[in-house]
Amino acid sequence: MQRKIWNYWTAREGADYSTPLSGIYGPKVMITNEFAGSGGDALPWYFRHVGLGTLIGKRTWGGLVGIGGYPSLLDDGFVTRPASPFSPPKDRGRWKIMASLPI
Repeated sequence: MQRKIWNYWTAREGADYSTPLSGIYGPKVMITNEFAGSGGDALPWYFRHVGLGTLIGKRTWGGLVGIGGYPSLLDDGFVTRPASPFSPPKDRGRWKIMASLPI
């Protein structure tokens, strides 16, 4: 999403083209809601963190914690537990609730 156009190529015949060939150029917004979790929490946080555009909608869940693979139960069910919490670089090692709030 952060791709910027580096240059244009003018073809002898046909339309000009750019490097990189594709990207989402121009203004951006991201739509969120309260059902977003996991990557749905991470992507809006990243979007805001690098200043790509405005968040629109409702606050995301905010847990943003990874779960690991754990043994299955005798009845083929499974359990999970928080295993790898999210922390931004300035707070490395300290779990943060990173719910993305619309701006």
